[in-house]
Amino acid sequence: MKEVGAAGENIQSVYGLFSTPAVVGGTGQMTSEFDVFARHSFLSFVVRIVPSSDWFLGVDSFNLCEGDHWKESITLELYPYDAGTDSGFTFSSPNFETIPQDKVTQITSSSPNHPANSFYYPRLKNLPPMGKVTLTKINSNQIFSILMEPTLFN
Repeated sequence: MKEVGAAGENIQSVYGLFSTPAVVGGTGQMTSEFDVFARHSFLSFVVRIVPSSDWFLGVDSFNLCEGDHWKESITLELYPYDAGTDSGFTFSSPNFETIPQDKVTQITSSSPNHPANSFYYPRLKNLPPMGKVTLTKINSNQIFSILMEPTLFN
């Protein structure tokens, strides 16, 4: 939150911040509400994967408007990403800082291509989603509810 807040002071595109309760133990749900405004209709968020080196789930610049109307409800599947700041391959890897930092990349069943990678399933074409989020407009004042449900897979 501190990093995003600091970036928000320097980047005009960050309008507001919100946080939600953790989903403890990787199962269950969490819900939260946030306000949106016509001039700020894009939503970006990250959900930390704990434990992990620097992995997360997230959405970048999802537009909550369709034309000039707010979307009523939408469900998005969430897939893992690597933030590029740590070189660990497993959920419990020690911290191995990546210098210089890499770009944010989506983790797939074959990338990173290493058998020690926790997501290495070369026989799968695609990884299943690790979670889903449902965004629902809850009243006419542009207040949305966010429902996060993690999905565990073997």
